[in-house]
Amino acid sequence: MSDFIHGLVRCPQCGCADPGRNGGTCANCGELLPPAVQALSAEDFDLRLGEAERPTVVHFWAPWCGPCSVMGPIFADAASYRRDLGFATCNVDEEEAIAAREDIANLPTLVYYAGGREVGRISGTMRLEALLDWLDRQAAVARRGV
Repeated sequence: MSDFIHGLVRCPQCGCADPGRNGGTCANCGELLPPAVQALSAEDFDLRLGEAERPTVVHFWAPWCGPCSVMGPIFADAASYRRDLGFATCNVDEEEAIAAREDIANLPTLVYYAGGREVGRISGTMRLEALLDWLDRQAAVARRGV
């Protein structure tokens, strides 16, 4: 599994907590990095999702939430398998207005957005295989324009 701290990707080779992006490789050791999982803030939430060229899945979480800590690494691993999607996180404690507006009632919650609109959501933890299946189903719904 990826070494993932909500919004931060660690290098799998050297463990560098801020490896930078050097053409997809760690600037410290040159190891190929997993896809970036972006942390969203109130300032860029609408812009990132509304102007995204590809569907984006957002993991709504909180630092005190045990299931969120379980889901974080699984979410980061899914990004390695579904490189056609954007992956982002939103800390509901820091971004309360977004959580309220997006009606996030349970944690963790994953929301699949395409074209700036919500396509689907799911709450709770799941294994990687179940998450990948869910992502595929949401992609099919988004393609149909439902």
